[in-house]
Amino acid sequence: MHIDLPCNTAFFGAVDGDHWVSMLPMQVDDGNSVFWAGSQPSYFDGTFNQRIQKGQWTHIITTVSSGQWATYIDGERVGGGLNFPDMLSGTDTVIFSLGNNWWDTTYHGMIDELRIYDAAVNDLDAAEFYQNAVAR
Repeated sequence: MHIDLPCNTAFFGAVDGDHWVSMLPMQVDDGNSVFWAGSQPSYFDGTFNQRIQKGQWTHIITTVSSGQWATYIDGERVGGGLNFPDMLSGTDTVIFSLGNNWWDTTYHGMIDELRIYDAAVNDLDAAEFYQNAVAR
């Protein structure tokens, strides 16, 4: 991922306006990058504990399994925890988009080689995926 303007949604998945997940390169509250989920009246913030840098390529992996989530930047785990809400199960239709969601300004940057898996990624997988991406 390469960011030009950092405060907008880069990845978005939703069932409806109250059940969604999103990755923001820079969160408004503290400036850190975040993978978060929405369900009225509360939201879940999965902070990366750092900000993806503007103007440089960054390899990002976020994985969720049974409420346990983890985020990796350039092969290193930078965030994770428990209780990530299951927003996208229980329906036949999930909408995905890159660079926008249903209510914010469009993302300005580049996304390359997006992959979505039906299984969780672990620490070893994340490091290997990063090394393979760098080797290309």
